[in-house]
Formats: sequence, structure tokens, C-alpha cells
Amino acid sequence: MQRSPGAVAIAAAQEAGAYLRANLAESAIVATKGKGDYVTGLDLGANDLIRSHIRAAFPDHRFFTEETANLPLGHEPTWIIDPVDGTLNIANGFPLFSVSVALVVDKRPVAGAVYDPLLDDLFAAEAGNGATWNGSAVAVAEDVAWEDALLGFDLGHDECAAANSLALAAQLRPQVAGLRLIGSAALGMCFVAAGRLSGFFHHRLEPWDMAAALLLVQEARGRVATFDGKAVTAAQVGPVVCGQAKLVERICAGEAARLDAAGVAPT
Repeated sequence: MQRSPGAVAIAAAQEAGAYLRANLAESAIVATKGKGDYVTGLDLGANDLIRSHIRAAFPDHRFFTEETANLPLGHEPTWIIDPVDGTLNIANGFPLFSVSVALVVDKRPVAGAVYDPLLDDLFAAEAGNGATWNGSAVAVAEDVAWEDALLGFDLGHDECAAANSLALAAQLRPQVAGLRLIGSAALGMCFVAAGRLSGFFHHRLEPWDMAAALLLVQEARGRVATFDGKAVTAAQVGPVVCGQAKLVERICAGEAARLDAAGVAPT
């Protein structure tokens, strides 16, 4: 009997996570893609494990991963994989990173899992079936007062996007309870789905950063949007704001105010 895509995503993420956990001492950098953008042997090993696991269950499906050359995303069932989301963290022994595995159809995620191997935290979702954290149903934090909000954000490797995220963080800091840099966008978005963070923003994510976590937030009754308020429903390159709908609106308003103060027209 064929396993469901959700079960395969979970098993593949956990298998890769166990490999990472057992081989942390081998996290040497083997390639550099740009400033602070590294590949370790663990990225490649975990990527191979995930692909092999999925191929055994769904031999006809395509792959789109951070660590391989990819054809453009199309309409076919495609597994989007980030074997280590937080490579800079793992390369420095900083204990915050995740494995992200998602199946998309027409670029929209239908099953996904994000696994933190050090905390043994598993976030999983299938379209229409809700989101879970270690097997228990979760939902985004509701009715959080703006001044009590704890927001997460990340910088990524694009210098302009990173500068914009830092500037927005400075704009929002006096208004909210606090902000946290995560180092793994997939985890940051999952923390929103599980109510650990009130909201999260990033000025430029790649499909492998967001695919699984996008579904988690959606299934946790949260909103995922761009800074101009347009809903994000597919894995894509671009900005992301997520959380409860009214909080997302406040973050977007903060970005508009930042751009207005800087004399920059919204894009």
C-alpha cells in the first residue's frame, strides 16, 4: 500500500535529521556560493538521503532542491527540498537549523514537514488536514496585542533584502514586545504556525525556504502575504510576511511607513 505524501515527507525529514544529528562533527564547509552562503558535506548527504527516500515511494515525481541544478517549477508533482535550512548555523555549531521537505502540485504545497533534529521538533501538514507540532494540532496565535507581539525575521544572503529587513526591524522594534533573528526561515514560519512567534517576515525567500512552512502556516489558520498584502499561495522567490491576519497588516503597514520615511516608492 502506497504511503501518503505527508507520511513520506515526515519520514524523509526525520531520516535526514537523524543523519545530521549523528554527524554534526562533520559539518565542514565544502563549497561557498556567496558571502555567508555555504554548502557543507552534511547538506549534500542529507539531500541524497531525502531524494532516495522519496524516489522509492514516488519514482515519477520531480525534485527541486537547494543543492542541485533545477528546471523551472512547473505543474508536475515536485518535491521541494532544503536539506539544511540554516547552513551558516550548522557550519558554526550554532544549534538552530531544520530540514524542510514539501510536495507541490501546480507550485502549491500539498504536503510538508519541517524537522528540527536537535530539539526533535516535527512540524507537519497536509492540505485540508490542519497543521501539527509533534503530532498535536496547532494554530497561529490569535488576539495578540500589537504591543505584546514577538516577531521573528531573517536576513538571507541578498544584501539589499537583508538591509531592508534590518531597517524594518528597527522601524517595528519600539512598537512590539521583541524581535528574534532565527537563522532558519522555515523554522521561523513554523514557530508562527505553532504560536511560538506572533509573526515573521523576510524580504527574499527561495522556494525551498518557504514551501513546507507556507503550508504549515496556511493549515494553522494563518495568513501568508507579500509586503503589499498580496496572498502568497505558491512556492516562489520573494518576500513573505506571516501570522494572524491583523498582525500581518500591521507588519505591512510598518513596511509602508519605512518606505515612505525613506522616500522609496513601494514595489
